[in-house]
Amino acid sequence: MSKNINLYKKLYKEKKYEEIIYKIENLENIKSPQLLHILGICKLSKKNASNEDKLSAREDFRKAFEGDKNSNLGIEALTNFINISTDFLMKNDSLKYYSEINEKFTENLPLLKSISRVYQFSLMIDERIKILEKIIHLNPLSIDDWCSYMYINNFKKNWKQKDYYKFSRKFSQNIKVIKSEKIKIENSILKRKIKIAFFSSDINRTHSITYFLKTVLKNINKDKFEIYVISNSKSDDYKDDYNIYIEEWLNVRNLDDLNAINLIREKKLDIVFDLMGLTSENRINLFKNRIAPIQVSWLGYCNTVGLDEIDYIFSDYNLIFSEEEKFYTERVIKLENIWNAHIGFSFERPMISTPAKKNGYITFGSFNNFNKISDETIETWTTILKKVDNSKLLLKSSANLNIENFKKKIKEKGIDQQIQFVPRIKNLNDHLNYYNQIDLSLDTFPYNGVTTSFEAIWKGVPVLTIEGYNFNSRCGSSIIKNLGIEYLIAKNKDDYASKAIFLSNNLDELTKIREIVYNKALNSPLFDTKKFTDNFENKLNNLILKELEKLK
Repeated sequence: MSKNINLYKKLYKEKKYEEIIYKIENLENIKSPQLLHILGICKLSKKNASNEDKLSAREDFRKAFEGDKNSNLGIEALTNFINISTDFLMKNDSLKYYSEINEKFTENLPLLKSISRVYQFSLMIDERIKILEKIIHLNPLSIDDWCSYMYINNFKKNWKQKDYYKFSRKFSQNIKVIKSEKIKIENSILKRKIKIAFFSSDINRTHSITYFLKTVLKNINKDKFEIYVISNSKSDDYKDDYNIYIEEWLNVRNLDDLNAINLIREKKLDIVFDLMGLTSENRINLFKNRIAPIQVSWLGYCNTVGLDEIDYIFSDYNLIFSEEEKFYTERVIKLENIWNAHIGFSFERPMISTPAKKNGYITFGSFNNFNKISDETIETWTTILKKVDNSKLLLKSSANLNIENFKKKIKEKGIDQQIQFVPRIKNLNDHLNYYNQIDLSLDTFPYNGVTTSFEAIWKGVPVLTIEGYNFNSRCGSSIIKNLGIEYLIAKNKDDYASKAIFLSNNLDELTKIREIVYNKALNSPLFDTKKFTDNFENKLNNLILKELEKLK
């Protein structure tokens, strides 16, 4: 056996995976957990491994674990089994096996991280929070897990901004500083073009963030500003869509932090906007190590990130109140109307009459990420659906998730027959046309929708939201205030339910509101991209003057 293992190790280094697979599969009655584990790894390591290869490897890892549940090898096999299962949105066996051994392997980080992914893609938020707390306790330098923990807690009501802020400060202290040289703004900045970069892992053709970013890229004064994109995306396939707007596209995906920092600093950028915050695939380490003299958080993350090195956060007067600014490490820059504006769509925009008048029943809708559908949101939707006869609720998520747990919750509430799940589709126009079926869009809380609210309003569909208690929970109210229909902002859950029920029973009133939404939307600050960009530029100019004052 040892001779064979050494041979397989040698072949593995030479990347001869097919040969290893052939040799092992031709052995009689393979029972060795070690050989089964090697077999699974080789199937995954094959160039362009197919789904069939991955599922076959999953079974090899299952057998390896079942043959040896008490060793590190068995736990490594289980971890691989769980990760593949999660990729295919299968969770039951993963949770069953984990329950069998979790008391023995309470400090195995790879295993804990794999279970965290199960909870993530199964909408088991409470369970995921607990496992992330354990991971952070065991490994305080696991920045990705800190980010996940802070981000996911934004979806829950019980984390007040003051508490979130304190935790974000602890998070910041655990980010490694690898290049501490200070960068200062140049005195000559007002005598030349100001070099601005936007950093994200999501700058492509279809991601929702691009409809807000292009507002600025398209309209900003190119005689005054030189624009760069710093991408952390897996592919540069979409960069040609941006070439007309930018000076240069940099991709740092395959660079470690130090090399990425060096590359970006070489460009001598004046301002870098972080469009990621603590969302997945962020590179918050780069900003901790400072890649520009001025660093700004905007657009992608609606809260403080806790870093002193992020100098500013772009917000508006509806989102962060003056007395709350002390709970943001960034200095708050408030745009005059709204913190972002949508560039709109090129499709035709016919006015759609109230669907309920034709259907004979009311159709609510929410196309927000299912992670945003909190338990208190489900509770309030339940009240509405049970009090509005024959009503339906259309749900559609942008993420590919295992929704068994979610379906169980709505079945327990007795509303499963009133909920219709809209399939995920890639065609944008087909996606937008689903709004034609909705009478009233129901916002999620405490974490509001943003892109989906802009989409609904562009289509002429009213969005009912709730006043919040911090940035991410006030996005809905800022959007609606800028639309100018404050009736659609509820004071609390009871008011939210009451308004939804009232409009369902008074279709003429709902029709009037729909007409106002349709007629006002494109001329409102939500879609006035030129006015927004002028204000954006003014804030940048003021910000730069402030920084220059510090040099005197």
